Amino acid sequence: MRTRFFLPLCFVAWALGTAFAGDASGQAISVRVAGAPKANGTLELTLYAKAPKTSYLKIFSEPSHTPLLLVLNKGQRSLGQEQRQTWTQAGGAVIETALEEAAPRMGNLRRPGTDTRIVVLAGTASGERVLADAQIGTGPFSFSVDWQDGKATHCCDNATCGHRCAECSDPAFTCCGANCEVSCGHVGCR
Repeated sequence: MRTRFFLPLCFVAWALGTAFAGDASGQAISVRVAGAPKANGTLELTLYAKAPKTSYLKIFSEPSHTPLLLVLNKGQRSLGQEQRQTWTQAGGAVIETALEEAAPRMGNLRRPGTDTRIVVLAGTASGERVLADAQIGTGPFSFSVDWQDGKATHCCDNATCGHRCAECSDPAFTCCGANCEVSCGHVGCR
């Protein structure tokens, strides 16, 4: 009698695990992005990532949709050579590293001075997902996103306010540095 129920339960557990494997909504992904504009008009970007089941992370400057950094997860099935070349031809940097815990830093990235947002995308077995759409202004920035089970905790950091966070149901958020606010969605800073 026990075997009759045990085997179907094992199959259901296996099927659920297979269905959610590689899906960004079923795994924890942590990403922190910090940017420092330089006097020559370029951007130095540092990324801290813990995204082991992610094939790649893409970072864009918006609204110009300028590619900044493409991080390929070493050892994972990932983007082809043609997509990598397209990225670099558009001015973005490409690196390959283990995304179990990565901390690459890239300099001399071109970010239009009028762009006010940074977007982070994660490529998984089930497709591409926007993890963060951070409205951060045009100056130096530091923000993070912890994504798990379809929910995001967005945090902003600066010297005056320290580390502030907001739990949001979607990737869009705003860091208002001067008044130490983190808001879900894109809002105007006072």
